[in-house]
Amino acid sequence: GGRGWMGKVGGGCDYQTPWFNHRVVVGVFGDWDPMSLKGTISPSELFPPAGAGIQPLAMNEKETSAWFVGARVGYLVTPSVMTYFDGGYTRTRFTTSSEYQTFTGTPIAFSYPNYNDSGWFLGSGFEYSLNDWVPFHGLFLQTEYRFSEYGRRTLSEFSTATGLPDGNTLTTRTYVQTVTTALVWKFNWTGR
Repeated sequence: GGRGWMGKVGGGCDYQTPWFNHRVVVGVFGDWDPMSLKGTISPSELFPPAGAGIQPLAMNEKETSAWFVGARVGYLVTPSVMTYFDGGYTRTRFTTSSEYQTFTGTPIAFSYPNYNDSGWFLGSGFEYSLNDWVPFHGLFLQTEYRFSEYGRRTLSEFSTATGLPDGNTLTTRTYVQTVTTALVWKFNWTGR
């Protein structure tokens, strides 16, 4: 599990179709999320420090940014509330810390490289029109849950002193779940 903060900047285009009495909305979008979501990885290896017995290792991993390109389909439950599903392609950046002994927190001189990864995402959310609450049109409150799955990666451990690989590898597949709430501005002031 990871914790931290994230922001979102994006744009897109929605089209309110004539289907089901003009209640179906389709659209495309892209967004970029700067973030600092931190988690811990515990590789399946043990470290035998002198006189301390064998100790398991861990390292910190941080997702620093991600971008998403996708499409969505929504349904107007009321003229002010739309629910939707979305999905598409995503790419992200992960950074890692040096490894450390799990029980003592003592760092060791080995690490795994930072890397970029790509995958897919699915999400669901709702938008609520604030037109009745604010003195101008086009402002919406949006809340979305998003699940992202990134590809399987094999990373080579290296010595932080020399930069040379030591022969150990770590295979990882990352899943990221986020819940966001945002203010969205829509430029079509006369309609939804």
